[in-house]
Amino acid sequence: MRIYLASPLSNAILNADLARRLEARGWDCFLPQRDAVQSDAKNNVVARNIKAIQSADLIVLVTEGLGIDTAWEVGFATALGKPVIMLEDKNDAIRRSHMIRIGSSGHIVRDYPSLERLISKMEQHDELGVALPR
Repeated sequence: MRIYLASPLSNAILNADLARRLEARGWDCFLPQRDAVQSDAKNNVVARNIKAIQSADLIVLVTEGLGIDTAWEVGFATALGKPVIMLEDKNDAIRRSHMIRIGSSGHIVRDYPSLERLISKMEQHDELGVALPR
């Protein structure tokens, strides 16, 4: 399973830990701040992120510190029909955002164990009854 981790760069420690935990489960995780060299030309970074979203089986959205770049990633993934899981923090503004909640495909979790269980379940069978690729 290929996972795109959509999370603000300001969450560097959280993002690295989350990517490590997902990869320890055997899932491929694209973490833009690690896998798209940020010192490269902006157009190259954006192109790599777009390609990674297109090839991902699943998007994990971390809402802590959510900004317009991360919101764009989720909107793009949603337009492509990619399932999105929202790992929600205590940000009430995000919780009330109808667009972000719709973009999350209705999959909202509040901690890593719940995220891991949902990904495992989706890996076997998604909400449409179609097994996701391994």
